[in-house]
Amino acid sequence: MAHPQPTPADSTAREESQSRILIGLIALSVMTGMTHHMFGVALPTIRRDFAMDADTAAWAVMAYTLPFIAFMPLYGRVGDGLGKRRLLLVGTAIFLVGTAVILSASNLLLLILGRAIQGAGTAGFVPLSIAILSERFPSGERGRVMGVWNSAVPLTGLSVPYVAGLLVDRWGWWAIFPPLLVVGVI
Repeated sequence: MAHPQPTPADSTAREESQSRILIGLIALSVMTGMTHHMFGVALPTIRRDFAMDADTAAWAVMAYTLPFIAFMPLYGRVGDGLGKRRLLLVGTAIFLVGTAVILSASNLLLLILGRAIQGAGTAGFVPLSIAILSERFPSGERGRVMGVWNSAVPLTGLSVPYVAGLLVDRWGWWAIFPPLLVVGVI
């Protein structure tokens, strides 16, 4: 049986779909980079506002990192069964819940809980993004596409600390989290 030849319209639709996929995955990478870099800038102010010693401040950082590392393999495995796109959306929703918990944090325990929820949500972004890019892009394009996708976090690291500094100086540590909500919704 002969396979029909793709039309120019089919090719354009495929390219538009691939562009949307890449932009969506880059947004998740930017959100992850923003979370990491902005929190680092805000940590001295958070430490002062919650009267944290250095050991406790380390837990505020590790509360994000531990679930991020622990759940990463789980997301990769579960994504095969539940669907990678669906699991990315679930992870994004979990991240947004964690961000909302932080924004409402009136004490250190809620702040640390919110960071842990954020880490659990973003854990799947890397393995699921790589899997989606591998599935959706032909082998001849994967290197270029993964390079574009992977450049988002380092580029975020160059600019976001300055933005975070301005936000923290102007409105306080909590001001770094609304931009994360915006990027998460996008």
